[in-house]
Amino acid sequence: MTFSENPPFKRLIPKGKIVIGNNVFLNTHTDVVQAFEGTTIIEDGVIVGQGVIVGHDSHVHKDVRINNSVILNGHVTIGENTTINSGANIRNRITIGKNTIIGMGSVVVKDIPDNVIAYGNPCEIRGNNTLSTLIMRKITKEVKRIF
Repeated sequence: MTFSENPPFKRLIPKGKIVIGNNVFLNTHTDVVQAFEGTTIIEDGVIVGQGVIVGHDSHVHKDVRINNSVILNGHVTIGENTTINSGANIRNRITIGKNTIIGMGSVVVKDIPDNVIAYGNPCEIRGNNTLSTLIMRKITKEVKRIF
């Protein structure tokens, strides 16, 4: 085959969307990958550090903090009020729960539930994130009281 001939494969062209909410901060060298058919979503109040890759068809819920050099592969879901610390790698088709903390350099290869602290390679649950849970309950009670 010469260079002038057409290659024997077809190029996939993403047809999906990227939706970014309000008050989102994306730092330098951050990539948000367009979905192939669905939507890559970053909701309101998300803070993303330097050198982060948000893979295609991922969903980052409200008020998530993603620190520097994190890789979220395709179809990853991150729950509300979660923190992903520097250098973490999250495999494709993983769900990380609400109010969860993922430690530095962790390699997440299975789903992580709500309200836990997890870290390591492979990432394992190391404790409960009870402080975050208590704070969220207090805020929820106060908001309900006001309204």
